[in-house]
Amino acid sequence: ADAIRLLADADGDVNLRTKDNETPLHLTCVSDSFLESTRVLLSYGASVDSKNTRGHQPAHIAARGGAAATMDLLIQYSTNMNARNFDNKNPLGEARMFNRSAVVAVIQRHYADDMKTLDDAGVAVELVDETGVILPTKSPHEWQTMLASSALIQGMDQYKMLRSRIHKVSSETAASVATYRAFWADFTKDAEALRRQTQAAITIQKHFRAYFYHKRFVHLQLQHAMAIQLQRAYRGKIARRAAAHERRRHRCATTIQALVRGFLVRRREANHLHAYRVQYRLERRAAVNVQRCWRGMHGRFRAKKLQAMKRGPQTYFEWADARKLATILSTFQVWQEMLLANTNKSSYGIFYANHITGQCVWDKPVAWVEHDRQQQMYYYGYTTQMLEAAVTLQSLFRMRTARVHFHRLMQGVAICRRCESDYLNDPLNLTRLGNYALYLHAIRHDYDRARPLYRRLMEYMAARGPDVAFILRCYAVFVYVTEEEDDDNVAMLFDRADAIDKPKTKFQLAFLGFFRYSQIMFATNAQSNLNYAACAHVRPCVA
Repeated sequence: ADAIRLLADADGDVNLRTKDNETPLHLTCVSDSFLESTRVLLSYGASVDSKNTRGHQPAHIAARGGAAATMDLLIQYSTNMNARNFDNKNPLGEARMFNRSAVVAVIQRHYADDMKTLDDAGVAVELVDETGVILPTKSPHEWQTMLASSALIQGMDQYKMLRSRIHKVSSETAASVATYRAFWADFTKDAEALRRQTQAAITIQKHFRAYFYHKRFVHLQLQHAMAIQLQRAYRGKIARRAAAHERRRHRCATTIQALVRGFLVRRREANHLHAYRVQYRLERRAAVNVQRCWRGMHGRFRAKKLQAMKRGPQTYFEWADARKLATILSTFQVWQEMLLANTNKSSYGIFYANHITGQCVWDKPVAWVEHDRQQQMYYYGYTTQMLEAAVTLQSLFRMRTARVHFHRLMQGVAICRRCESDYLNDPLNLTRLGNYALYLHAIRHDYDRARPLYRRLMEYMAARGPDVAFILRCYAVFVYVTEEEDDDNVAMLFDRADAIDKPKTKFQLAFLGFFRYSQIMFATNAQSNLNYAACAHVRPCVA
């Protein structure tokens, strides 16, 4: 109660509802042990007529729980005793249904004035039985038994009719205390019988519904299992059909690819590619033989050295005898490079001896190797290993440069061979126009036809906006060879091209594929040599 008062003083809502639509007053009316909490809630304005999800007011809760003091307090706060819940019961009906005699006594004590006599109520005589109790509006022929009602909840109408018998009491009835108690005993017995019938009907309905829903559940389970089996069988059939179709497509595609590849291979073989493949195989075998010879030479050298080390001197005295018969080749500090007797001057018969300690080894001492490196650095500026590494790197770089130039030459030649057909197919393409003009200039040496094409290229470039290094260099070589412009104008064209593409990356294809190709194909043609020389040397001379 103190906690409720503290929360209410802090502006707590005393009518706040739960998920079951119950207020705090519903929770405190369960028992008289919460009477003080109920009084605090009512003093702070708790609603006595609020209903929960089942239609119960706090008075219904108190009547069902047997809270007589709580019911007395609710009646003092003017609760509606005629309000009915969703089971069509008022608080008095709830109290009698659950046999709460204390609550019934409280309600009868507060509403004793409503028990009016027949004379005051103005009830007709024909509606009263021989005991003076008011009869219900139904005739005796309309009464039904529980079995006739099929044990349904609608049989509660009988309970309502039974309860209406005590609504009014005749003033002419002079019942004694024993008669009054006998009446209430009969009423209680009838109410108990009706309660048992109702509970039996509810139990029968529960069992019947459980049996019905269990059968329905089993039937749905069987339907679900059957649907899953049917779906699985159908999907399996569809998947197998799709897999078979995919396998057929794969086999057809593989067969078509095999036929096409076989046709292409046979056509390549017929186009004299067999000789190229044979030549490549011969070159590959020759390279393998050269590598095998080189590796065999080094392998034999190492094998002979190992054989000499195995058969050579091992102990100190054997080394001493070998030193006596060996020939001195060179010396360094305390070490002597010596050659074994009865061996040629090859490296596998050379050993190194310390003339002070008599120690002999097959490998060259580290100090001697370092001294040789220093001497080589002093005389040549590099060591032998550095020389070998430099030669290897230079060879690799030259090989790569040669490959790059060769590939660009082949790419340029391919462009040169198809530039005429490409231009005829699309004469408005700027790239194909430039390639065809260069073809007429460098390969055909038809300057009269190349001149208008070059002018069109220069006009297109001027109309587009930015300069194109490829067009500027080709046109500069053309006007230099034909002597149509002076050296200053030619130098200006080269300067404009260098400002855009200084490494001449875009011009390399033209140089290798057109001018170099023309110089190779027509080595004795003066125009080819002149164009090639102009590409290679005209820029430094003009500058």
